Amino acid sequence: MSGIIDISECQSLKDVDELMHCNLLAAVEPVDIMTAEGDLIPGKKAIQNPETRQVYHVASEQYTPLQNSTAFKWMEDIVKAGDGYFAQASLMNNEGTAWLSLHTTNMELKQQDGRTDTLENRLWALNDHGGKHSYLGGQLGFRLFCNNQVPTIGDHLLNKFSYRHTPTITDRVEMTTKLLKAANADWAETAPIFQHFAQKSMTDGEFKYMATALLDDINGPSINPETNEVTKGRQRSIDELETFFGTGNQGAGDTAWGALQSITGWIDHRLDIYKESGAHAKKITQSQLDRHFQNKIVGNTSRLKKKAVKVLQTFH
Repeated sequence: MSGIIDISECQSLKDVDELMHCNLLAAVEPVDIMTAEGDLIPGKKAIQNPETRQVYHVASEQYTPLQNSTAFKWMEDIVKAGDGYFAQASLMNNEGTAWLSLHTTNMELKQQDGRTDTLENRLWALNDHGGKHSYLGGQLGFRLFCNNQVPTIGDHLLNKFSYRHTPTITDRVEMTTKLLKAANADWAETAPIFQHFAQKSMTDGEFKYMATALLDDINGPSINPETNEVTKGRQRSIDELETFFGTGNQGAGDTAWGALQSITGWIDHRLDIYKESGAHAKKITQSQLDRHFQNKIVGNTSRLKKKAVKVLQTFH
């Protein structure tokens, strides 16, 4: 099953696997690679699902794959201890990459107009049998109003963590304890900063200036050397961001918080909007959606969100 799946009712990884009707917990294994003539290719192994014979990656013979059942076990430990619950899951890249998130606590923000905005604190992990990202983990704020994924402030999680291939129960308990403490510390640092954003007004002109500078900083200035004007692609991005800010900022008002939601909303939902429009519907493939999703949590768009938070912290 492709796409992002709600797994909030699941109590175990087995439940998640059954709900998704997929091979989430299927053990992968390294197998020999043979030439068309039947000769063994030395020093290389194919990382394969033995049930489906799907090959995810070609690695060195020393490579030991980290099984999903081990990679996500710490999440199941947190759920069974009552310290959180499963939130979402996704299988990408022909089931070679698995992503799971876990909800722990909520953050309530008082907006400028008196409304309350709610953010969920989520921990996430990605295990990639394709060899591109290996095993990564981190933390996201998840805004309930519009499903935007918002980066937190602290560096306690270092935006990723390592995990032993053969952890003991003691190792796993120690890791989850440290992870929860780090996540809570990040959350505590983030709350007052986001609260300040929600109370700080921002004009359309200030937002355009900030958004333009932000895109230039992440992707470099985009000027057509022949006309000395902003390229059509960059101008389209700026126009799209202005539209998000000009139509209520994802329900966050004309504030710095609204600016952040305009940026995260544009990043998170832009490709979805294109997919649903008649002009672009046939151009958006599942592979593109998978890459877009991975970029939101570990790629360039993730860096854009984090940079936006830092820039808005300097806004007075």
